[in-house]
Amino acid sequence: MIALQAETPDSLARLASMDVSEARRVVAAVHRDEDVFLGVPPRGVRRVSLEALRPISHVPTLARVTEQKSLLDPFRKLLLAGADGRSF
Repeated sequence: MIALQAETPDSLARLASMDVSEARRVVAAVHRDEDVFLGVPPRGVRRVSLEALRPISHVPTLARVTEQKSLLDPFRKLLLAGADGRSF
């Protein structure tokens, strides 16, 4: 499976056999946190290209398990879990 956040437009175009301009629009939509597979497709991307991309790609997400305020600095410490359930 291709993680769409991890790809550049050039690499996505090669992996998915799609036009670089369409791949650029897909990557931009993913970086804007838009759902590229549900609802209205990104402007300038053919539905045929999205249908070819759907079975070979996904957009992984992280879930916040806990959040703790640091006593040493003004930052918060997060415990996150990936799609496989492992925490880091």
